[in-house]
Amino acid sequence: MELKITPYSPGDNEQALAVEELCPQGGELSLRFRRHRFETRSSVYERSVIFCAKAEGVVVGVAAGALKQVRLHGKKVRALYGYDLRVHPEYRRHGTARKLTQAVIEELSPAGCVYSYIAGENVRALQFTKRNFGARSMIDLQYLVIPVYRRKSGGEKAEVVPASSVREACLGGKRDYELIPDVANELMHGHVASLMVKPDAAGGSIWSNESLLAEEIARLPMSLRVLRCLSVPLFPLHLCPEIPGIGMQVRSLFVYNLFAHAATDLRELLSAVNNLALAADRTFIFILLQGGDPLVGLVREAGFRFLTVPYVFLAKGEDVPLPTERLFIDVRDL
Repeated sequence: MELKITPYSPGDNEQALAVEELCPQGGELSLRFRRHRFETRSSVYERSVIFCAKAEGVVVGVAAGALKQVRLHGKKVRALYGYDLRVHPEYRRHGTARKLTQAVIEELSPAGCVYSYIAGENVRALQFTKRNFGARSMIDLQYLVIPVYRRKSGGEKAEVVPASSVREACLGGKRDYELIPDVANELMHGHVASLMVKPDAAGGSIWSNESLLAEEIARLPMSLRVLRCLSVPLFPLHLCPEIPGIGMQVRSLFVYNLFAHAATDLRELLSAVNNLALAADRTFIFILLQGGDPLVGLVREAGFRFLTVPYVFLAKGEDVPLPTERLFIDVRDL
């Protein structure tokens, strides 16, 4: 079987989306992405590339990458973020993923740090990456999934501020972050709002992927399917969280550049985010945090219940963030 690796063109869109349809992400709980144009997600980056793997002229795999300038260990580094690797199930044991990944890296080289994020339950992708990627650093992360189903008291102390104010306050804390990208305000297409409680007490920005990369439930574990069946009559009464069924969109907002020093201030901030999400008909708030981040405990102390979903950061290159360091998560990568 001969595979041809070619740059993606708009004419490849329908076939690329058809491949993505066959590649849900996750394990027992898995998601499928929905977008009108495959290249839309790449629009948030200064420089990006997409490659296709074709067999007899038909797209059987795709992969994308973005090149950034980041601050890492006190200096400017060229970082390459790899994403959107999708391979048709019938072509997964023919080196397709490896060839696509190599094409992206070669096109965007040189890069001092090459990295990606993978869902912790996506065993196949993790195994491939560990085997072929040669990661020098692996950092465990977790998504906090906070349900939104009723209005929270409080939130009045949270004020709308420029996104730059939240970013500066987040980076101005006692712990240094690594892998900080240059500011790209004109490319932050998913930004919704930024909120702060008192000067630098707590803050966060809000992001929506709906127009870039909407998420849809592809598979639910039996426990959630049973719970959904039992609780469907209660959804309209706002007595319990709404659990989307298979084929339904996950209506979510992401909180990024989050910081807080006390649970009381964080409660004010997240109450405001909750109420904003409720008004926008969103049912979940997502926060991606590093394993061991004190913010996880603060969210719980603030009175918010959440589920956690494992995620993994992997990196290789001459200079990479280490598990002992604090990773700055670029919301555009999520």
